[in-house]
Order: sequence, then C-alpha cells, then structure tokens
Amino acid sequence: MIAAVETALVARLAAALPELAVEAYAGPPEDYKLTHPRGALITRYEGSAFAPPKAPDAMIQPRTLRWRLTLLLRDLRAPRRAYEALEAVRLAVQNWGRAETGGAFRMLADAFEGAEHGVWRYSVTVSHTLVAVPAVEPIDGDPALLARVTRITAIDVPLGETVVVGEGA
Repeated sequence: MIAAVETALVARLAAALPELAVEAYAGPPEDYKLTHPRGALITRYEGSAFAPPKAPDAMIQPRTLRWRLTLLLRDLRAPRRAYEALEAVRLAVQNWGRAETGGAFRMLADAFEGAEHGVWRYSVTVSHTLVAVPAVEPIDGDPALLARVTRITAIDVPLGETVVVGEGA
C-alpha cells in the first residue's frame, strides 16, 4: 500500500514540476546525488501513526502516513523561483489523493533547510489518513462466508432490533 501511494504521489508531483527530476528516495535528502541540471524533488515516506480502533472489538484503525518532499534547486531564479516551486508542490498535493491514495493530503510544514555547493534545499512535510484494515482469516475455514460478511460495509439497526445475515437476507 505504501508503494502504491508513493508511486501516485511521484506521478502527481512530476506532472506539476516537469522541469525537475521527481523521484522517490528513501535515504536522507542530504545524501541524494543531484545530477539533473536544474534540480530535483524527492519524496520520502517517514512513517505512520495509528489512532485507537473505532470500536473495541473491531481492529479497523485510522492510520496517518507522513511524507517528506524535498526540493533541491541549483538556481533560485530560473526556471521557477524557489517560492514558486514550493507553491507548485503545495497546490499539487494539498487536498489531493482521495481517489488515488484513499485519503486527502494535508500540509504540515515547509522549511528552508540550507544551501551547500550551489544547491538550495527546501522541505515540505505532508500527511494523509487512511483506514488500516487487518488481514482476516476465513470464518471456521469457510472462505465463502468470509466473502459474504466482508461485503457488508455499514448497517444501521435501531436499538433492540435483531438483524439476520445469511443467504437471501
């Protein structure tokens, strides 16, 4: 799931900043070898946090994933200014991702991280929340029963009434 989100995020950012190299990079941004003549935008998954389950007997939990997007720019003036590049990143990801990744991205922070050897580095931290659903084993060894049960997404039952789930129900 993380790899699929990362792939969608990289594609979205590459479309928004075509003048830069855009790629996933798992290492520290300061170790990235910048070879592109203008600069790069690298994405890095930083981890996630799980909220308590929504119900005591259901292990379905909100999971918030954090991503660090790092701009590495050789020139602060062209083809885009650094601030314009930061805004392009924000506009590309803020509130994007519901259909593509399962949760809309939120902006958390951006910052100037420094300049070294003619490369200016800025970071943007974003997050999005998904629903973490555990793997489920077949009920009493019956995979068909599991398939029927997992198709139910929500049931609204008045207090005190009984619902029977089964064939023909």
